[in-house]
Amino acid sequence: MGLFYNSIGVNLPKNIIQYLLGTVLYLVLIGPFDIVPAILGMIGFVLVYSSVYLFNDLMDVKEDKKKADKKEWKIIAYGKMGTETAISMMFLLIVIGFFISAFVSTWFVMLMVALLFLNLLHSSSFTRFKKNLYKTSVNMTIIQFIKYSCGWFALTTNISQFPFWLVLSFALVYNICYLAYKIDFKRAHIKMEKALFVVMGIVFFFSYFYSMFVYNFPLALLVIMVFVIVVSLALKNSNIKIHSMRNRVFMEYVTLPIIILAFLLLMNPVVAGINSDMSTTLVNYTDDITCSIPEDVVNSLDTLKSNLEKYETLDDIKLDIENVISSVRPA
Repeated sequence: MGLFYNSIGVNLPKNIIQYLLGTVLYLVLIGPFDIVPAILGMIGFVLVYSSVYLFNDLMDVKEDKKKADKKEWKIIAYGKMGTETAISMMFLLIVIGFFISAFVSTWFVMLMVALLFLNLLHSSSFTRFKKNLYKTSVNMTIIQFIKYSCGWFALTTNISQFPFWLVLSFALVYNICYLAYKIDFKRAHIKMEKALFVVMGIVFFFSYFYSMFVYNFPLALLVIMVFVIVVSLALKNSNIKIHSMRNRVFMEYVTLPIIILAFLLLMNPVVAGINSDMSTTLVNYTDDITCSIPEDVVNSLDTLKSNLEKYETLDDIKLDIENVISSVRPA
């Protein structure tokens, strides 16, 4: 086993890129940011989340030893790290990660707590969500949603400008690929769970294409979509075994940076101008479509939108909750 070819090492670049997506989205939607909390947040997140892989390896060590393809990169099953050492390292990563995260914000620490709890549900021998495809589909989507959001919430508590639908689409497509990987990309198994994949696919397509209309970076989303289509066609016509761990990791290392690059291209004035023209055109189409929708439906959507937009930051939600608690507390 190489120095980096283990459960922590192979996932480290992916986790860093997932974190960076949030910071890049902040840069595109809001503007320049303070680099210090961004770096502290990334270090805290990476350390805390690295402990998750050790916990998962500890829970699965007996199963991993029986599978050659997993044994070669599972650090405990491979025998390169003992159980006691793994437990000690896991807690050390959590402690240091939380210590660094505390310098970012209380909200950021809460995100780290949520990630640990959800992964506990995923891997723990008491809950074992990973053994149920439906529980995994929900739990893993939430986990990935938080991971893609960490970079954003390390910089701000702003939720009014947070690109919810776009982050949801990234979380969903990652989870679809993860679920397909878990069942070895076998068509028979996928057909058995066709309803689940269809529902997740529909929600993904809605979220992604809706994002093209409501956020100001349609060109970046178009570039990402074209890239994914080209890669998918290339894989379909090749003999690459995408269920192989090494190949899956390679695809992540290629695809995720392209996503980051697609948004960074918007910093170029020429590209920004093209993107602005596309955005204006889409807004005009949206206005035309809205005019054809019954007034009652439009009013209902406007009411829902106004209710959601009353919260500018996470602190506004906290204040509302505190007010509710105070109102029901006995005198």
